[in-house]
Amino acid sequence: MESYLRDSNGLPVSPQAVERQLNKMVASNVFARSKQLCRFLRFVVQETLNGNAESLKESLIGTTVFERGELFNPGIDPIVRVQARRLRSKIEEYYETEGQQDPLVICLKTGSYSPFFESRESGRIETCRKPPVATLAEIHESIAACERALNMQYNDTDADATHAALDNDGATMARVNEILLRVLDLTRRVAETPTVRTHL
Repeated sequence: MESYLRDSNGLPVSPQAVERQLNKMVASNVFARSKQLCRFLRFVVQETLNGNAESLKESLIGTTVFERGELFNPGIDPIVRVQARRLRSKIEEYYETEGQQDPLVICLKTGSYSPFFESRESGRIETCRKPPVATLAEIHESIAACERALNMQYNDTDADATHAALDNDGATMARVNEILLRVLDLTRRVAETPTVRTHL
């Protein structure tokens, strides 16, 4: 007898159905050249099916999926966050193209590494893409965070002091770099949204 879990709407979904959907996604053309993202997706889905969703943290994913080693520090190395954004974009692309008619949706929401599942009978549904207004707000927040980080670290107008700060605080620069990457990713998502393109 199959065991069942509940999707985001409280409907029963079998782990077997999730595994079939996962296999279809990683074998698709969208994911064909993204082997690392396939490993990422497969790992978080399998861990969730095994009841380990709460353990899906940056440190675990960094050491297990991306083989960063025991000294991996998510505060300095943003590999997991960067790749998670890429994975979310790939999932959106898949369900907007090859997976439009798939009966099950595997989704990875922003701010979480634990996937959730949505069942559907037929037709296209909305994916994890946030509305353009929310995305624009995120861009403004990310820019403001970047400015705050720069102002706190480099408020000295002396050039030598600024260079010294750059040399001595790799963690701050890693944070700034992460924020800039997020701004670029969000900007790309806005640009690719049809409702936004028509008003540009």
